[in-house]
Amino acid sequence: MRRSLSALLAWAVLTTAASAATSDRCGAPPRTIRELAIVLTLPLGLGVGGDGAVWVASTMSDRLVRVDRSGSVMSHALPLRSHPVGLAVDGAGAVWFAGSGVGLVGRLSPGVRRAAEFPPPAVLTPDDGIPTAWALSIGGPYVWFTMPSHGLIGRVKLGAQPTRRGSAVTEYRLGAPGQARPEAVAADTDGSAWIADAVGDRLVHVAPDGSQRTVTLPPASGPRGVALGSDGAVWVTLFRSGRLARIGHSGSVGEWMLPAGKAARPWAVVIDPGDRVWVSDTGDNTILCFEPASGRFMVWRVPTPHASVRALAVDGPGDIWFAGAYSGRVGVIEKTSR
Repeated sequence: MRRSLSALLAWAVLTTAASAATSDRCGAPPRTIRELAIVLTLPLGLGVGGDGAVWVASTMSDRLVRVDRSGSVMSHALPLRSHPVGLAVDGAGAVWFAGSGVGLVGRLSPGVRRAAEFPPPAVLTPDDGIPTAWALSIGGPYVWFTMPSHGLIGRVKLGAQPTRRGSAVTEYRLGAPGQARPEAVAADTDGSAWIADAVGDRLVHVAPDGSQRTVTLPPASGPRGVALGSDGAVWVTLFRSGRLARIGHSGSVGEWMLPAGKAARPWAVVIDPGDRVWVSDTGDNTILCFEPASGRFMVWRVPTPHASVRALAVDGPGDIWFAGAYSGRVGVIEKTSR
């Protein structure tokens, strides 16, 4: 079924049967999964820098942590109760993070000891900042972020400088608090962004000029993660229904049940350089690779039980990094040869 996205006011689903297998392959060469020795406190954000190092938001210890493939670790302390969550690294090597506990977006530039702070106008006092999973994504000239408890999203220009409170941040309302809960954001290279609204069961596209259009999802689907493919498709995890969905550039829609069936609770989603879709299933403690061409899932079980992987990131070679919120462990699904 095909329609324009602007006309998708109701969900049109092409349900596709998908096979599943436990495998060490998703593309070639084979892959292995391992966890690093580092243990963090509720890591809820991951980002990969241009040098290949991975930055992790250690949320409850108020730290940004840099790790490399060898396990070498460097840590940067943030102010008390910053509770960093969503995280991304820009082309200049600056680490952007959402400080959900103090209600701001921060930028830690290379060689700088204190992060620049960009508080949104809606967050009037630090007490308004809730230590929940604010999401953050970089695309085009902007850093986009979500404020779930406020029903708002915001953006900051990459080159912005801190000014008086809120003046560097542009906000857009998706709905009243409690009626809209933006849980995830994927920024596009044209400066627009796609947002998953978990309460409204919808995706919202916000253009650079601030105009919005909506794709309505099935009732009680609970969209939780969103990612953009190189072909313009939007991939979204449906947490409550245990499914992965794709909205094509033309408006065609597909939906796949995860291998764990009704027990599946898909959370994070990323796209690798081969356009394979990687999903964390917090219900089954697995990380899945989905190949759209074959409709096939491949499954990697996370080594630590009940890890609750809520953050995924892809590095330059196409390896998949993950962080377990409950286990505190950072790991990688890596190719065995290069």
